[in-house]
Amino acid sequence: MRPDDLHAAHSAFDGLDAQAAFTAEALRTFVGTDAQIDGPSCHSYANERSFRGGADPAAEPVRGDDGALLAFLEKNNLADWAESGFPPNPRLANAETTQFWVFREDHQVVAAGNLTEWRGAPADVGVLTDPSHRRRGLARLLVGAMVADALPSVGVVRYRALATNVASLAIATRLGFEPYGQNFRARRNRADPPPTTRA
Repeated sequence: MRPDDLHAAHSAFDGLDAQAAFTAEALRTFVGTDAQIDGPSCHSYANERSFRGGADPAAEPVRGDDGALLAFLEKNNLADWAESGFPPNPRLANAETTQFWVFREDHQVVAAGNLTEWRGAPADVGVLTDPSHRRRGLARLLVGAMVADALPSVGVVRYRALATNVASLAIATRLGFEPYGQNFRARRNRADPPPTTRA
């Protein structure tokens, strides 16, 4: 965080109640009008008590430099890739805090998932299914396998999806993730300084 970010945040949100502050428009006054604002994203959490998924032998852990994983990501829409939590360059992902999984059909990846860093461990779920293979339950099976593998060591896993992504939120609900809160994510042009007053 830059030194003037805290002052800019106070200026942008001063006098707003929680409902007015929790909007993309309010966030944009802080991060700048050219920033990309994603959200709201819904957060939900699962532990061994609530989780209703399980292992699946078709779910395969892979490394971030796996050629089939990278080819799958590159052929999908970059916005879907980012919304699904995949790092910008999976090859460079820290193997201690980021894990990747795939489902293959005819040697081609048709769904991919990731567990990225949350609270110092691979515990933040993301999943992406090829559009031609959606509505077959692959994402639910893949998330189930990833989370079943992770829970014994991490204790709690987080699932995030845009509030408009009804299909993804349904996967979380079906697997026993319990909803808890929402947030926005902003990506501003790093060359521009943040605004210091409300727009």
